[in-house]
Amino acid sequence: MSYIERRLKDRTETFLEGLKYYKQWELAKDYIPQVLEVISHTFPHYSMHNSMYSENILNNIIRIVGEDTIDKLSVVDLWLLLSAAYFHDCGMFVTAEDKTAILEEQPAFVRYIQEKQEDITSPMREYADLLEIKDEKIYYKNELLTAKSYDSVKFLLADFIRSQHAERSAKKISQSSSLHLPGSPIPERIIRILEKICQAHTQTHAEVMRLPFSESSGCGTEDCHPLYIACLLRLGDLLDIDSNRVSDVLLSTLSHIPADSSLYNDSNRSITHLRIDRSIVEITAVCENYAVADIMNRWFQWLNEELIFQMKNWHKIVPDNSYGYLPTVGELNVELKGFDTFDGKNRPSFDIDTTKAIELLQGTGLYKEPSQCIRELLQNSTDATYLRIYLENPAVADFDTFKKLCKSYPIDITLKKKNRDEQYVYWEVILEDHGLGMSKEDLQYLSKTGSSSKNRAKKKIIDSMPAWMRPSGTFGIGFQSVFLITEQVEIRTRKLNKEDSFNVTLNNPAGQDSGSILFQTVRDDRTPFGTTLSFELKVPVQSSWSIKDDESNAIRVINSYDFAKDESLDIQIAKLADEIDRFARASFVSVNLIYNDKPSLALDQDNLSFDYYDESTGLQVALGASHHSSDVYFRNQIVRSFDPFIPLLRFSINILSGNAKDILTLSRDDIRKEYVDKLKCNACIAISNYLLKFIESFKEAKDKQLASMYLEWNRGFIEKNISSSTISFPDYWKQYELQLKSRSNDNNGAEIKMTIEQLLKAKIVTYDSRPQDSILSFYVESEQYDLIEKFRIVSREIFDFICHIIGKDYHPSFGEDVITWTKDTRTDYIENTGNARKRWMKQYLNETHYARGLMPCNERYKELEVEKSRYESTFAWFTNDYPVMICPYVRVFDQKASLWNFPIKLEYSIDETIINKVYEERKNKDVTKEQIQAAYERFKNDFDDVVQKINQEKADKRLKK
Repeated sequence: MSYIERRLKDRTETFLEGLKYYKQWELAKDYIPQVLEVISHTFPHYSMHNSMYSENILNNIIRIVGEDTIDKLSVVDLWLLLSAAYFHDCGMFVTAEDKTAILEEQPAFVRYIQEKQEDITSPMREYADLLEIKDEKIYYKNELLTAKSYDSVKFLLADFIRSQHAERSAKKISQSSSLHLPGSPIPERIIRILEKICQAHTQTHAEVMRLPFSESSGCGTEDCHPLYIACLLRLGDLLDIDSNRVSDVLLSTLSHIPADSSLYNDSNRSITHLRIDRSIVEITAVCENYAVADIMNRWFQWLNEELIFQMKNWHKIVPDNSYGYLPTVGELNVELKGFDTFDGKNRPSFDIDTTKAIELLQGTGLYKEPSQCIRELLQNSTDATYLRIYLENPAVADFDTFKKLCKSYPIDITLKKKNRDEQYVYWEVILEDHGLGMSKEDLQYLSKTGSSSKNRAKKKIIDSMPAWMRPSGTFGIGFQSVFLITEQVEIRTRKLNKEDSFNVTLNNPAGQDSGSILFQTVRDDRTPFGTTLSFELKVPVQSSWSIKDDESNAIRVINSYDFAKDESLDIQIAKLADEIDRFARASFVSVNLIYNDKPSLALDQDNLSFDYYDESTGLQVALGASHHSSDVYFRNQIVRSFDPFIPLLRFSINILSGNAKDILTLSRDDIRKEYVDKLKCNACIAISNYLLKFIESFKEAKDKQLASMYLEWNRGFIEKNISSSTISFPDYWKQYELQLKSRSNDNNGAEIKMTIEQLLKAKIVTYDSRPQDSILSFYVESEQYDLIEKFRIVSREIFDFICHIIGKDYHPSFGEDVITWTKDTRTDYIENTGNARKRWMKQYLNETHYARGLMPCNERYKELEVEKSRYESTFAWFTNDYPVMICPYVRVFDQKASLWNFPIKLEYSIDETIINKVYEERKNKDVTKEQIQAAYERFKNDFDDVVQKINQEKADKRLKK
């Protein structure tokens, strides 16, 4: 009989009101040890949870507070302490009814198995992988029953129950007949207190402190102290580390033991010194291997943190000062044989400093521009909108219905200039969505980097959604990237079908307030469901050469973005507005931009309409309206810097399967290298399936011709990956018509039209004697012809197709009136003639991306060549073989035109900023700034006359309109 039990007996011999507690204890003492003994049936790989374990906990409590303190406890405190020591782990007792409910009826265990199969760090994964889920039921993967597969379910069930055993213990207590005596029963209120004490032994410090400090016991004038008893139980449990409760007999019944259980059992045997008394707690463990040492180190940390926590709050915990104080924490040493001893209070390990992590985000180019983090916020809002639509419309099963529903939940973004000082202009950014909204728990996931993937409730909803509707996935950085452009974020949110809303202030983890967070619950059911996020954007005052800020508007700044001068106020806001616009273009959810209190600009949306969904690859396919690029989207958001190089026809590919972290780079700007080959293969399969199914329905003859050309060109791939037999493709491509121009001066540049079928019958000659003559030419009746420029968009690929047919390979070069094809990449891209320059600059002017772009760098301006890796190609049809330079001319836009206006003229714009940028990124490090300046002047002398003619032509056209 323990001292605590003896005190309970002595106190109740003459105290009739308390006698029922001892009578109940006598009954429980016969019952609960039987329950504890049976725990080993489900937990044979754990230490024993029998009555010896409970007595050890009680003895540890006596050691740290002393028998004189135990003498001060009331009858109910003594009963609570005894009962908690025995009942706190009774949730690990598993009945046949429990097994049936968990294994066969409850979906929670199915989700648990799925989580373990996905968690590569879990010791339980090897056992979960022996099972498979079919129709929400669990089956063995292999019909062969082995000792390991037999034990695996036992280990998984034990781990599942262990994670919730405190809550189960509370439930078992409420159901226990030993606690509900007839005649003069213990009050239900006191039993509920016991439940809370037992549940608290695994809870957080904050949750423990919510227990009542004092409670009327119902025994005369005595009180009981739930918080004090719960804290003593936690300490007594943590200090039970030397009881050698591991049963070798039980372990011998198992064919295999989970790695963590084996290490835990070894750690129990590693204690070489233990002192627990009222003055000090000190422990030494000597370990054979690092894994055991690591477990002991973690255990010592928990013990140290618990003692420090209770010491700091002892005045709130202890009934009164006469109960004394807790012992101090002495040395907690972990010795690993062959290595130096380390302090068990502070586990040595690598850690990530939050401040440094944010600084890394800011400095390492994770995002090409900090303003790109707005996409993370927009993606969060879109994902939340998808979740709400699904919860309110669970039966939606097709794209068109879903897209229509999305229009009812718009996202509004406000960019508003607030004030300015000598250094900065201050803008307010507000993003409001009508999505699912967030609970307090959701906000906690949001505030901790990398934890959103652990939001099980949200994951359960996502797993039940159609694959094409699911949110894009998380990298673990997401929301915190907003601190690249601001110091503080305000959030107002209300979750769907919840009464309370929350106001939250989040501060930059790398800022002055060190990531502090303020929560405020608002009980106001008038707040709409969804989330509103706002922050201040501080941007430097613009450079003197920029257009005045009071003349700016969102439309103008998008068109006036000069990447070579990105220090100005206009450019900073342009980049932000530009990212919003990029996102909006393909979003199913409407995005409205409100700029400086001006009427809302509904951004150009719903121009992404996919024609076909390929179930075999999870890709959507859309035949593109332009031949400039083949765009790749991931769940409706464009991946701008990736082109799958799909020839002839242009397609948009929308990836609707997989997770963003497996497919996209961290910045979401590109496809992961590991996924590129798979995407190219899948894209070709999806496009081929699409063309095979729909080619006959194409209305335009040219589309049919190009589609059949694609199929013929990829015949080998299609027959290997789609069909095991030879496929008969339509041969519309033979009728594709090219326009050729004679190279003969005698013929006055005569033009003829010719189909590919006719062209293939003509004589094809290559000249290899001189590089400049190494072109692919066609002779028709002894006359040499080249392709006319107006077909330039598809000409490279048409000729590639022809070269594929005849087994040759060539590269393009631009001349005065035609495109020729050469094997020599050293040949100047633009011929040194006025007509060739005019053709090029017209083409450059009509590209509508930004004010300034890149261009091929001819040998004549070789000092201006810059590193290509620094930039995206301005024109999709650039060949990678050619060097590039920053064009000295910028496009000037008509600011009164619509959002997608066209440039009205070219303007020479070279200053010190451009010279410095070219110098920093020059290809040839021997080039000086003076040489760069001279090369640009040479370029201006060569091009100014044709630029003036182009500008005059543009002006004349505007006057006519």
